[in-house]
Parts: sequence; structure tokens; C-alpha cells
Amino acid sequence: MLKKLFDSLNIVSAFKVMGSTSEKKAVLRSLAATQLLVQISTIPVALTIPTVKDFFETDLITASWTVIIRLLILSSTVLLFARLGQKHGYAPIFIGGAILITVASGLAAVSPDIYFLILFNGFIGLGAAMITATANPILTATFAPNERGKAYSIPIIAARVGTLMGMIAFGPLLEFSSWRFVFLTGLPIGLWCLWNVRGLVKFDYLKPDKSKTVSINYFAAFLFSSMIIALVVSLNASGWFRNASSGINTLWSDLSNGVDLASMNLQIPIILCFIGLTICFIIFQRNDETPFFRFSYFKERPGFSMAVFSDFVFHMSMMSTVVLIPILVQEGRGYGPLVASWVLVPGQSLGLFVPILAGFIFDKNDPPWLRPGSLLLIVLGIGSLAIFSNMVPVWGIALLLMIAFLGTHAFQAASNANVMNNLEEDSAFASGTLEMDRQLGHTIGSTISATVMALALPAASVLEKLRLESLTEYQNIYREGFSTATSIVIFTMLSGAIVAGIQSGLFKSLRAGTLRKLP
Repeated sequence: MLKKLFDSLNIVSAFKVMGSTSEKKAVLRSLAATQLLVQISTIPVALTIPTVKDFFETDLITASWTVIIRLLILSSTVLLFARLGQKHGYAPIFIGGAILITVASGLAAVSPDIYFLILFNGFIGLGAAMITATANPILTATFAPNERGKAYSIPIIAARVGTLMGMIAFGPLLEFSSWRFVFLTGLPIGLWCLWNVRGLVKFDYLKPDKSKTVSINYFAAFLFSSMIIALVVSLNASGWFRNASSGINTLWSDLSNGVDLASMNLQIPIILCFIGLTICFIIFQRNDETPFFRFSYFKERPGFSMAVFSDFVFHMSMMSTVVLIPILVQEGRGYGPLVASWVLVPGQSLGLFVPILAGFIFDKNDPPWLRPGSLLLIVLGIGSLAIFSNMVPVWGIALLLMIAFLGTHAFQAASNANVMNNLEEDSAFASGTLEMDRQLGHTIGSTISATVMALALPAASVLEKLRLESLTEYQNIYREGFSTATSIVIFTMLSGAIVAGIQSGLFKSLRAGTLRKLP
């Protein structure tokens, strides 16, 4: 059936054109391989935290820094690496990132203590920043604007493959083998990845343009990175810097224990530090002839700023779903972690083919309904879960999730291409902004959803008493908390859909009755 659909839309022949030159083939192979590597090197970090906590006999907060350090480094350095790629060539930075992740994954597998494991995970984050910062400019330089939607679908599908591999394989490895083998998977995959990317260095168009002088103010870059780190830490300080006794997916529950004055006393100075760094950075940028972060683009290019906002909202929803669904399945329905992870598998499986279709539609005629419609599908899926999660069996949750994931996989390739197309003359800045936008969206989305969920719950002592005395009432409280938290996600997603609709001209098309359809 899918083959007939693809053939009728001429998708097969369209994708044959994507590999019409050796450069295009090499770039698609390289982007797909590195995205799978990044994804494989990311998922194990979150899954192994409870295991490494017990193995090294440390506390949860120390073990959770294996995730925190990656997030901090990736989000704070991605724009710098985009600029370095613009100055020294995208291919060397890109390949260097693959080398760094491969080596760091192998070293992480033999870490003698938790602090070395944190250090090597930091290098994994650094390698991921090098790859993601330069992948978008490489794709933009290789493919024409009307090919980028299809081109983006290839690495996105590879990332979904990595996600599914992690969900299926890493759980059994952790349960029946050792956490070291989970990290060790990055070594052979990294070597395979390096074999695929090695040829990029010979393409002249990926080398620096000698006719252009690229100036990087490294002090401004340091200020900017410090500002992003302070923002991320301030958002999570209350959860990170307190004692906990649960896994990384349930760090949110610590907030329900009440306000920790010690963590609040720490959080306030970090927030003030972020505000101070932001003010210093803006003042410093105003007097810089070659600013590190060009705020003017957001004023001069409303299409670019709206595209970035919609993409940011989208990534907030992705992480909110990852945070909230395990809570619903485990605490609200009483199932274990394995069931909670497998509930996500059917929806994630849609990522194996939906991005191809969405990318083809975007390149064909960029219909104004594609991106806002995709965000509305996410709203519909999450909203249906909020309403019916108490009424359906656990497999029904997986089916409702597929609606949201259909929107997720339909949006991403079109959104990436849209952002890059709206600032084609400065693909390095567009790429750095896009990837930073992704990481901050994940961070803020998980923080907001976790906080709202925690505020909707009674005190931890009350919950524990209910769990022992009335399991049904205990689960109902979590289900109600899930509905409250998802309402915030829904309203946020609606704002993104409205902005995407304005940017794409959807409302003008509706008024004029000229909504473009697929040919």
C-alpha cells in the first residue's frame, strides 16, 4: 500500500534524483550515519543512570550529571562550532565530531569511576555539538532549496532508527549484562560512521571560502556559552541540586517534596548570573562590527524568527511527551519501565517513513497547511491522551500516541528545511540557532512539564500513604496530574501552530479559498 502511495506521488523517482551525484550520495550517507551515532550515543546516557548510580555507589544527582554535562556542552557550544565550520571548513569539524564521539564512547565504557564517566560524556556532548552544528550547512550547500525537505528526511529517519535500536536493545543489556556494553556500542558504530564520512574532506564546496573573511570574537563566544549554561542550570537547579532516590525519568517527583530552601538559595544567584551575563553580552554585541549572535536577523527576517519559534515549541512538545508518558504508564497505570518504553515504540516507528512523505510534500509545493497541521496533530494526540488515558488499556495509549508522533515526524524535516531556507546566506548562524533551539526546547519543555506535574500532586508523604492504602486513588491522582500538565503542552503547541500558520500564509489561503493541495 505504501509503495503504491509513494509511486503515485512520484516519490521514488524524486528520491533517485537525491543520489544523482557522488557528492549527494556521500553527504546523505554521512549525515545518516552520524545522526544514528549521535542518537545511539545519547539514549544510553539516560537509560544507564540508575545502573551506574548503584555500580559506583554514588547518589542520583552525581550520576545524573552524565546527562547534564552533555546537555550543557551541546547547547552552549553548537553556535561556536557552526562559526568555526564557516571559518575552517565544515567537513573537518564534522568528521572531528564523529572521531570524538567514537573515542569518548569507548573511554566511557571503561571508566574507573563516576567522575571519569561524566568527563567522557562531556566529550560525547562536544562531539555531538560539532556534528549537529555543521550537518545543516553541509546539507544546505549540497542540496537546492526544493530538495532539502527530502534530504532532511534521511538523517531524521536514521535518528529514529537509532532511537528504536536503543529502546529495543539497551534495556535487555542493562538488565542482563553490564552498562559498559551499552556505552561500548558507540565504538563499532562510530568506526562504521567514520568509514562513511571520510570522503567529505575532498569536496571543495565544503572547504572555507577564501574570498570571505570570517571573524570570530572568542570572548563574545565565551560570554554566550556562559549565558546558555547559566540559563540551563537555572531552569533545573531545584531538581539537580537536591538529594533524590529515583531514576532520571522521575527526578521531577522531587519537586513534590516541597520547596527546598537550600536549592532555592542556589537557584536565585544562578538566575541573577544569567541575567547579568545576558546584559553584558548584549552590550558587548552592540559595539561589535561582527557580532557573534546576530539579533538583527530576527528583526529583519520575520519569516526566520517565526520559523525558529515554531521549531522551538515543537521540540518542547517532544521532550514533554518523553517525560510525561513514562509517568502516566508507570505511576498512573502501574506498569514497569519496560512497558513504559515500549509504549513509545509504535509511534517512533512512524519515523521510518513519514519524514520521507513530509519532506517530499514540502519540496513539491510547500503547502501552508503542512507545518501548522503537523503541530495540530500533536495537539490532537496529546489532548486525546489527556481525555481518554483513564478509559483505554495500555495499548490504547500507544495508539493515541501515534497521532502525536504522526505530527512529530511530519513536522521535523519540513521545519528544518524551512529554517535553513529562510536564512540561506548565513547557513552557519541558521544551523547553530536551529540546533541550540532544539536543545533549549528539550530542556525547557521537560522542565515546564515536570514542574506542572509536580505542582498538581500532593506532598510526597501523602502520595506514599495513598500508595500503601489505596492504589486506585494513588493512580488517579497521577492521571489527573498528567491531564493538568498536558494542558500546558497543548496551549503551547497551539501558539506554535498559529505562528507557523501565519508564517506559511495559511490564514491568507483560507480567506482566499486557495489552499494548495498535493498535485
